[in-house]
Amino acid sequence: MSRRTLAGFTLAAGLLAGAVPPAGAQAPIAPPDRSTAPKPAAPAPAAATTPAAARVVWKRAGTMYPPESPAPAGVRAAAETPVPDATPLAVPAVVPAPDAPVPPIPATLPGVAPAKPEGVKPAAAPGTIKPGMPFAPVVWKGKPAPAGPGNTPVHSRMDFMPKPFPPLKPSPTPKPGWKARGQDDDDDETKVILQPPTPAPNPPGAVPPGPAPGGKPPAAAKPPPKFHGHKYPVQPFAPPGAVQVPPTDAGFYTLLAMIQGEEQEKPPRWPYPRGGPIPPSFAEFDFSYLDSIPPEDRDWAERLHRVPVGDHWLVSTGGEIRYRYNYESNTRLSGVNSTYDLIRTRAYADVWYEDAVRGFMEFYFGDTAYQDFPPYPRDVNRGDIQQLFVDVKAGEWDGNPAYVRGGRQELLYGSQRLVSTVDWGNNRTRFDGVKAFYRSAKVDVDAFAVRPTTVKPDGLDTWDTKQVFSGVWATYKPKKGTFVDGYYLNLDNVNRNVARGQRRSGGFNVSTFGSRYYSRSDNGLLVDLEGMLQFGHHADQTILAQAFHTYLGWYFKDVWATPTVWAGYDYASGDPDPNNTGQRRTFNQLFQFGHYYYGFIDITGGQNVRNFNVQAYAYPAHWLTAGAQYHVFRLDSNKDALYNAAGVPIRRDPTGRAGNDIGSELDLLLNFHLTDRQDVFLNYCHFFPGDFIRATSTARAGVPLDYVYAQYSLRW
Repeated sequence: MSRRTLAGFTLAAGLLAGAVPPAGAQAPIAPPDRSTAPKPAAPAPAAATTPAAARVVWKRAGTMYPPESPAPAGVRAAAETPVPDATPLAVPAVVPAPDAPVPPIPATLPGVAPAKPEGVKPAAAPGTIKPGMPFAPVVWKGKPAPAGPGNTPVHSRMDFMPKPFPPLKPSPTPKPGWKARGQDDDDDETKVILQPPTPAPNPPGAVPPGPAPGGKPPAAAKPPPKFHGHKYPVQPFAPPGAVQVPPTDAGFYTLLAMIQGEEQEKPPRWPYPRGGPIPPSFAEFDFSYLDSIPPEDRDWAERLHRVPVGDHWLVSTGGEIRYRYNYESNTRLSGVNSTYDLIRTRAYADVWYEDAVRGFMEFYFGDTAYQDFPPYPRDVNRGDIQQLFVDVKAGEWDGNPAYVRGGRQELLYGSQRLVSTVDWGNNRTRFDGVKAFYRSAKVDVDAFAVRPTTVKPDGLDTWDTKQVFSGVWATYKPKKGTFVDGYYLNLDNVNRNVARGQRRSGGFNVSTFGSRYYSRSDNGLLVDLEGMLQFGHHADQTILAQAFHTYLGWYFKDVWATPTVWAGYDYASGDPDPNNTGQRRTFNQLFQFGHYYYGFIDITGGQNVRNFNVQAYAYPAHWLTAGAQYHVFRLDSNKDALYNAAGVPIRRDPTGRAGNDIGSELDLLLNFHLTDRQDVFLNYCHFFPGDFIRATSTARAGVPLDYVYAQYSLRW
């Protein structure tokens, strides 16, 4: 017998103050006295006291059984215990010995009318309760007619109903004075809390409670300590473009839950995404829901978050392990096939002092195996500091906090078309510098000045002292599901020969002004609109470039599999005559998550491109995501280059005779949400080369390209 179950038995028995029979004995429950013989006068009632709540604990071994059926081996119960106002009822609690059979619980208690109150909806219709079904109790509280002079007992009535539990809201409304009490169903027992009513008035002659000796009233109980004045000041994760809308109704949200038959009424409370990719920073997930859950009721991973240390500190730890198998035919349009593995591990610690100071550190390790080509810079970093920063609270405005963050940190904003962590690669993008941010229910504002880091596969990364990335990003949230962004970004790079101009090479400085509107309406309409305009200089050229993105979609909330469909168009300008005029027209994608928008093969990026695409997603089961994308790629300028997802030019025909047909791509994906913390992500991609690829490649490299991968991830 667990300590928790034993505690429930002890509490139920203790309420009757000695009415429990010796172990092994079962005191009968006396029927109500309905005789007409004269009854002795009732003794004077004692002073009223406020009884403690009684707890009825059903310990089960796999299932709960209705009271009418004999209890199977291993199932133990404490009998239902009425809680009186003043004079206890003569109803002893029945607590069986460890190996004794469980006695049936009567349908009614002494002094209780056998019928339910009028208008109260039954928990289960007659005949629907069968032995062996999983059950949980529902308790209705109320007052029957007095059982005797001076005795105004209360009673509780316990009914049973099969899982899953419907909301405990009686329909129609029960009689006045009745109310439903909830149940708490955890991994090993079902508890019912019987809350006592307001105590009866003090009888004549009783001494009402007064002030403590000395004339001072008793000190009020101190409220539990609050470790934060606010929730985590996390950055809300705005949906990227063409995102699927997952189901939120009752169902099996993990494969494990389906195997175990544990249907959930709503999505799991765990804040990490229900899928393979995890673009947001670990520092931006809100675990404050754990504050209302006792540590003993959390699972193994929840116990690692928001752990109080003393009266002022909170500590959290977490991380991720990820493995991906990759197969590519015609890798990087080289005509060579390649099979390789990618491995990544991340672990972090997060420490808060009240809501005033925060320290966050994240460790990272990433590597590759069996590559036939030199790995990309994004693939290898054999041990480094991914994030290391300190937040200091700068103040509050209208009750909303503002903080200053200094150190190494990840940045992610809006649609991620300009600023992203680029989670697809092993290495996630991060910066060293300072950020100030303000968080509220309607408005968020960030201002930052940082330097990009330079990846050193076998050493500690350092910042690039010749680059500065700065900007201001504001987000307005007029209602749930709607985001309006306005931003200014500046990237200054004074490294030598990073920009080729008309007559010379040098550095560049590009400023980006932009705005985005995203909305998800209740009727199913999805809208994602974004536009950007760039100015600055590129070596000895001025910059004038633009990009815009138009996506319209629809999600079918009440249709099987909750499908979501999108149609989108991405445009990023190219230069019609590169390096031959005094103006550069090629858009700079900055730190874009190109893999998300331009196909999973990463042949194209967000520069000198036009991308027509349709996408569809569905949830055949709540734990299974299926998706398909089809992209048609065209160059904006025939004479400008084809840039890949990292913004690197990989093909160019200066004459323009190769045309602008890059090709098309089909992507198919499946995500299996195994548990709240584990996912398997599968993807098959096929690239159909167009005239431009065939004209700028060798015969062997101008053939179609296939990409297959399987990814497993565990997060805690």
